[in-house]
Amino acid sequence: MFANSVSGNLNIDVVAGTIVAFPIGGPTTTTQSTKVYIQASGGSFFGSGCYDLAPSDFTFSTSAASIHTTITDSTGTCGGLPGTLVTPFRLDVTWTGTGPTSTSRNGSELSCGPYGLETTLSTTINAASVTGTVSPIFADQFTGQSQLLRSDDEVLHAQGG
Repeated sequence: MFANSVSGNLNIDVVAGTIVAFPIGGPTTTTQSTKVYIQASGGSFFGSGCYDLAPSDFTFSTSAASIHTTITDSTGTCGGLPGTLVTPFRLDVTWTGTGPTSTSRNGSELSCGPYGLETTLSTTINAASVTGTVSPIFADQFTGQSQLLRSDDEVLHAQGG
């Protein structure tokens, strides 16, 4: 999301993912992560940060998405340094799909001797509008157009040995 209001400018990107591994001879493992990247500015103010979100703080589909969470001093910072935004602050953002939705699918296959890699990538994109608040950092609600709701589903299959 990139949006502005009377208070300033706001850029929010959310990256959520699930990795499922099926190692030969080992148990299947699933790892989930959701991260929100924030840049905010207004007048002479500029702040940024990357924060780990609980899975329940972010909902997503290609027709709508939302974040509702409070960032505090104890919120994870994506494995890096703390952000420069003063905590605590409340982040409430809602994206609404405006259509049309487009879908693409790409595949590739590589081989070298007994080894091989098959890759499939499916992408779905929907245009969206957005509204949000970051309080108490900004007093006004932000709105934005020309946003995207994007979902990538990538499958890698390695074989050989």
